[in-house]
Amino acid sequence: MEDHYDKLVSNQLLDTINQEIQGFVKVLDRPSEDCWFVEFPGIKLVGFFSCEDNESDIQTPTISMAIFLYDITDATKSQLLNLFAVNGDMHGCWFLAECIDDRWRLVLNRRIMVESYQPGELRDNIMLMLGRFSIFQDRIEQTLSAI
Repeated sequence: MEDHYDKLVSNQLLDTINQEIQGFVKVLDRPSEDCWFVEFPGIKLVGFFSCEDNESDIQTPTISMAIFLYDITDATKSQLLNLFAVNGDMHGCWFLAECIDDRWRLVLNRRIMVESYQPGELRDNIMLMLGRFSIFQDRIEQTLSAI
């Protein structure tokens, strides 16, 4: 699997992705050559991009995108069930809970396969994710307002 990943995630691909990311978001940190923590200008949200080999599960290299939305540390089980019930309607995006700095965050995710990535596509995917989120934002905020 290592050879397959190396062929798909080349330094040239990482350079292309880096240039694209630098063109539309503010990079806050780049802990490795295949991971970027970013701030999305104009919407005051943070997130990340990463290239992953996925050797332990789906065995297909992907580019993952995530947007950190809300602190859900104090959400009840019922609230969490209501939040994650939206996943079936997200069409290519999904919510998950991620522990960041000892707080649980609601995170919106999307993956695309490395082999089908086209330069310029990351911005379009982020816009799609934000569009899907906006459809359910009122419902999510109502669910969380009781926290």
